[in-house]
Amino acid sequence: NYAIAQCITDRLNEQCENMARNVKVKSGRFNQHIDDCCVLIECGMNTNTLEEVLAGVPYLANAIANTLSTTP
Repeated sequence: NYAIAQCITDRLNEQCENMARNVKVKSGRFNQHIDDCCVLIECGMNTNTLEEVLAGVPYLANAIANTLSTTP
């Protein structure tokens, strides 16, 4: 799952430099452990507007699609 998260991050940053922060591994469990390819993706933070987050979602969708289409 870490490899999937890192690949999505890398592909997102290839589209738009510094759009995604580094992957963080934390001790909390939010169902990412249930199966392969499960990740928690947080969009935006307290300093972003809703419009900024929504503008970034197509880039995220493209990064996810590219990652999953090349993952065995």
